[in-house]
Order: sequence, then structure tokens, then C-alpha cells
Amino acid sequence: MNYLKRFLPAVALLLVTSVVVAQQMRTVIVYTTGQGSSTNSDKQQATDDATQTATNWANSSCVGNVTDTNVTFSQCTPIGSGDNQQYVCTVTVKAKCEIQARAK
Repeated sequence: MNYLKRFLPAVALLLVTSVVVAQQMRTVIVYTTGQGSSTNSDKQQATDDATQTATNWANSSCVGNVTDTNVTFSQCTPIGSGDNQQYVCTVTVKAKCEIQARAK
């Protein structure tokens, strides 16, 4: 009986430790990209809209949480002239995506 009294707590401790270790989480970092374009008579507004679209695309491809987004490319091209001038802007962003995964 003494053997059983010593053995059961050790087994219980081992099981609890196994469950705790199995449920530990680790952060996996991946990078996603997104691209967006926009046309507007105001160059800054076209750039902002394209940046927002690119950011939305990068965020939608992240399974976890986006923690940082950087513009990696931005270009605007004027189309037309005078009062009819429009800007077509293209933006690419890189987003840092953090995913929580179970540790092995």
C-alpha cells in the first residue's frame, strides 16, 4: 500500500506536467504581402486608397494577428492633363503576421 501511495502522486504529477507542456504556445512569424491600386484626381488620396487596399489584402492572408505593416513599393502615374488629370497609384505592402501555434 505504501508503494501505491508514493506511485499515484508521481503519476499524477507526470500527467499534469505533460498536459501543461503540450498546451504551451509559441509564436510563429510569417510575412505576407498585398498589392493595391487606385485612381483619383488627388494624388495623395489615390496613394492612401491603394495603401489601404494593399493592407487589407495582406491582412486577409494572415491567419494570426498582423503586428506591423510596411510599404515596400509605391508608384503613381498621371493620366490625362489639365482639369481631367487623374493619378493611378500602385502600392505593395509587407505585413508581419504572428500566429500562435502549439509547441511540440
